[in-house]
Amino acid sequence: MDINNEITFRLFSPADMPIILRWFDRGDFYYYSTTPKFVAENEIESFLIQRGNTFIIEAESKPIGLCDFHLLDARAKCCNIEVAFSYNDMSKDKKSQILKIFLSHIFQHIDVLKINKLVYGFDQNSLALCKDVGMKIEGAYEKHIYWEGEYHDLIYMAILKHKLSP
Repeated sequence: MDINNEITFRLFSPADMPIILRWFDRGDFYYYSTTPKFVAENEIESFLIQRGNTFIIEAESKPIGLCDFHLLDARAKCCNIEVAFSYNDMSKDKKSQILKIFLSHIFQHIDVLKINKLVYGFDQNSLALCKDVGMKIEGAYEKHIYWEGEYHDLIYMAILKHKLSP
């Protein structure tokens, strides 16, 4: 089955909060690189609605993740993204395909040449996923995030439009 026909992105709405809260409560759902581990429900909802570019990723009408683009810089023609998947048992290949679809959609519909992503240094799965779709490490904010009693690097990754493979 063609994954492009299986995956949809729909705008986040307050009705999605029960799903979002389940994901955030898991402890391994690293969505926004500066969001603390435990955030009050009303703060999460306010944060997601305020951004306005937050989408629920669905496969066969079942929510499987969350993504958004933000900090669009029209002059530099770049934006930042966040993406997190709700299931650790989803194959890396499927996650890579979904991330490529999201990146392609942004490049096709928004006038950007570069997409950036910040990744926790301890999140090896996200680092591998970003590398798998062609994102490159451009730098790191050393010991920038305090998580579970330790300081961790925040890795700055990016991909240029012409480097995203079909």
